[in-house]
Amino acid sequence: MNQSNNLDETTDETDDLIPFMRVHSVPTAFYPSEAILIPEMPIKAKFIETTEAPNSHYIDQYLYSYELTHGPFTWVIRKKHSNFLYLHQQLKLFLASLSLPLASRGKSSKRRSVMDTSGTRKGLPEISFKPDTFLAPEETRARPKMLEEYLNALLSIQGFREHESTLNFLEISRLSFVNHLGHKGLESFVQKKDGGHAMVNCCIRAKYIFSTVAMTQRKRWLILKDSFIAYLHPNTGSIRCVLLMDRLFKAIYDPKVTGDLYSVRITNLSRDLDIRCWTKRLASEWTDTINRTATTLGKDYTQPNRYESFAPPRPNTPCQWYVDGVSYFEAVAEALDSAKEEIFITGWWLSPEIYLKRPVIHGDIWRLDILLSRKASQGVAVFILVYKEIELALQISSVYTKKILMGLHPNIKILRHPDIVKGATIFWSHHEKVVVVDQKIAFVSGIDLCYGRWDTFQHRLTDLGDISKKKNENPSLFSVTCALMNAKRQESQKKGDDKFKNSVSFLVPESKDNVTTFNDNNGDKNNNNHPNNDSSSSNLELRPAVSSQTLFRVVANLKKLRRHTIIRRSSSLDSLDDIDELGLTDLSGGNKLWIGKDYCNFIAKDPCDFNRPFEDSIDRRKIVRMPWHDVGMMVEGNAAKDVARHFIERWNFTKCQKAQFHSKYDWLCPKSTNGAESLPSSDKKLNNDQPNRSSFRAECQLVRSVSDWSTGTKFTESSIYEAYIDIIDNSRHYIYIENQFFITRSGGLKKYPREVVNEVGEAIVRRIIRAYRANETFRVYIIIPLLPAFEGELGTSTGANLEIITHWNLKSICRGNDALLQRLQREIGDITKYISFFSLRNHGELNDKPVTELVYVHSKIILADDRVALIGSSNINDRSLTGSRDSEVACVIRDTEMEDGLMNGEPYQCGKFIGSLRRYLFREHLGSLQTKSGSKSSRIDVRDPISDAFYFDTWLKIAQSNTKIYDEVFGVIPSDEVYNYEQLRQRKSKAWLVDTDVDLARVKIGQIKGHLVCFPLNFLKDENLEPSAASKASLVPLTVWT
Repeated sequence: MNQSNNLDETTDETDDLIPFMRVHSVPTAFYPSEAILIPEMPIKAKFIETTEAPNSHYIDQYLYSYELTHGPFTWVIRKKHSNFLYLHQQLKLFLASLSLPLASRGKSSKRRSVMDTSGTRKGLPEISFKPDTFLAPEETRARPKMLEEYLNALLSIQGFREHESTLNFLEISRLSFVNHLGHKGLESFVQKKDGGHAMVNCCIRAKYIFSTVAMTQRKRWLILKDSFIAYLHPNTGSIRCVLLMDRLFKAIYDPKVTGDLYSVRITNLSRDLDIRCWTKRLASEWTDTINRTATTLGKDYTQPNRYESFAPPRPNTPCQWYVDGVSYFEAVAEALDSAKEEIFITGWWLSPEIYLKRPVIHGDIWRLDILLSRKASQGVAVFILVYKEIELALQISSVYTKKILMGLHPNIKILRHPDIVKGATIFWSHHEKVVVVDQKIAFVSGIDLCYGRWDTFQHRLTDLGDISKKKNENPSLFSVTCALMNAKRQESQKKGDDKFKNSVSFLVPESKDNVTTFNDNNGDKNNNNHPNNDSSSSNLELRPAVSSQTLFRVVANLKKLRRHTIIRRSSSLDSLDDIDELGLTDLSGGNKLWIGKDYCNFIAKDPCDFNRPFEDSIDRRKIVRMPWHDVGMMVEGNAAKDVARHFIERWNFTKCQKAQFHSKYDWLCPKSTNGAESLPSSDKKLNNDQPNRSSFRAECQLVRSVSDWSTGTKFTESSIYEAYIDIIDNSRHYIYIENQFFITRSGGLKKYPREVVNEVGEAIVRRIIRAYRANETFRVYIIIPLLPAFEGELGTSTGANLEIITHWNLKSICRGNDALLQRLQREIGDITKYISFFSLRNHGELNDKPVTELVYVHSKIILADDRVALIGSSNINDRSLTGSRDSEVACVIRDTEMEDGLMNGEPYQCGKFIGSLRRYLFREHLGSLQTKSGSKSSRIDVRDPISDAFYFDTWLKIAQSNTKIYDEVFGVIPSDEVYNYEQLRQRKSKAWLVDTDVDLARVKIGQIKGHLVCFPLNFLKDENLEPSAASKASLVPLTVWT
């Protein structure tokens, strides 16, 4: 048995251990020249017990057990007397080799290692050579103590202590004492069978013959840690495989299973590994030790967990929520910048040139690719998993992402998955959005680090900077500079010139936020269809310089802005109003926040030409951007390690599939979770949309959707779905949902066996009917986008994707007898007091004319009772919830710290984390948030989410009023007034108030509060939005859409 003390990451003694980055070093030998033992730390041996050796030779009768201590590590070895004699023999040979007259630096160092302070060579301690069977009784009793003294004397001499034979005897490898990797478990050489699968339906003798003769066996050094097993190559010491403990993890010592009397089968959810030991005793010891470790140190992952999740609930977890991209991106940037060891990133889409902090006043230091390159050059290992899309169907250019980031530094490793090969999935995606830093801080969200996601609570529609409204106006200096930068970048990529890629000095640092090229004056078509337009920059003239007075004022304001960000550690500004306050509009592009491809509207046009990241995809003088509303969160401690474990499982599975023997791609090892619960919160302050908010503490549990194609697991995990149903079923007062989709069934599985499977809608129906029958006040808020974010136009051939998703949303909500609202109306009559669907919309000014656009709701959250929530990447559809389709990650949060609140007019203890998040979301949607500059709407009391006064007189009233104004002023689409395509065409061609009376339109618009509008349940209700049999969309399997 091998045990060790729990190693708490907060203790000072771990600072002197072998650094965790040892797992990523490239060894040249099994026992490399780098330190294996903890420096300046002795090894002490203490006798424990003597037992009879099972199946031993009559001369070697006893096993002697010794407890070894090395720093904070404690473990047990069991050795025979013959093992001691073999070690003694090897060390005598070592001493003899030192006597040879060889003059080398290595020999001199070894000679000094066996000398005392006076320069005299020390000899080996004495040891008895008499076998156990010939010992007298008193000698038998004395032998264990004599061997203890021999071992301690041996270990007191550096040269003997660090000798390869001694380390092997003590069961020590280069990973034994690595900081944060866990206890010092059992280690030894074994024979590993290729494939790890034994024959079935054969007699034991046939299995034995096949396993010993036919199957290849390779020598490996096996290591047991807190929650995983790994094996090393016997020559290089490199990690060759990692097996994580999970609910199927166990060791089996049974010849009927392995076909071998000396073999052990180690099995988990992803693999069956057969190892062959040198003796039956060692095979039995490995089996017992593995199973005991799995049920003690590894019990978090081997025991059944709530929701059948791979991870348990983590109490007292430091955690924090983020609403909208500005706060989330900044927090991610700060975390990445603090990385010392590892960075894990996985997402559906990753844009290397995205700016994490804005406005861009410090050059490129907070641009994602530059930040990752900087950390990689500091020795941080960066691992990135990106979804490998089908390029004909999706334009997110993961190959461009891989090419750019891997070209920055060798420490950045990227794998794309899945490959499109025979038998592989082509319909499902890796949809989770995860960032992990040092396995200590983790971000789980619906927010990809890509174009279009950064936004503030104001959800501004336009971002012109000082782009001229006149088509023939000459471009600015910075526009031409950026055009030259793009041309230079493309030229350097063709030549393989890495110097330019690493340069951050090509542009003036304070002006790099103006990265729109001169092509802005020609519209988005020129940008995307004429890739060689950069050459025309030579024919353009620079505009006259600004006046000295204006320049003086702008420079002063820039200094003010720099002081502002230095004080707040380079954080983003509180709101876009702060930029206007600082008077940066006199510089070219001085207040531009969405740069190049980041200014996008996915319904108008999908971004493309990613090799030109600083060129606009759409003409921002004609097309407004699509605002993006999203929610994410951060966890620390063991919950962060659970997030890291999910990434590690995916990375190792992908490596095994695509780069198993490629040494460039490391096997990843999870850090120990034992002793990490006392980690102090980083207690970061957010100085942006959500000011002065430090970390909360709550119970957090990771849940996910994974299956064989995504992680290699033998059984599908759908713990996100289980958590959704549980939260809805056990809610007492309200349910609040924000999601990108609402595709679910509410009519029972027998109704549509081939369509939608998940029963989130059914759970909501059950809960509302229960409240109705008990005469309870119960509210369900559901916020989804007005339209899906697919490029196209409704009512035309380009809008097929838009219409299909709209069809499934409406079919789940209100179309058909088994739709959610239809069922409720039949059961309870008036459903308004129980459930309503909403969306978000905003307005702005473009070319001195009011404009509007939907705010795209991309968040994936459910809150209940101000006490429990789920935040993550999972949509409400079968793709995200069944587990066998898209891979997803989310976190279930249960508040344990309470504060005074209100619920239906009564005092109520609401959770600090979820209560504060719900109140912030309500204030944002109702327009009641205050900016730093002081602009705000009237303060609205959002403490009580279910009272009639708030629900009817505030929430519903504002939503209905906003919806009516948008209809009157803009004639918006979608709308409840449009039942068919003919009405849709008429609505588009009609002149609305914004066209006939701009002043009156602005007066009406001034009455809008926040962004909340009603979701149009009657939109195109007379049309069949399913794809026609002749359309291309009809060829796509139904499961792709649902």
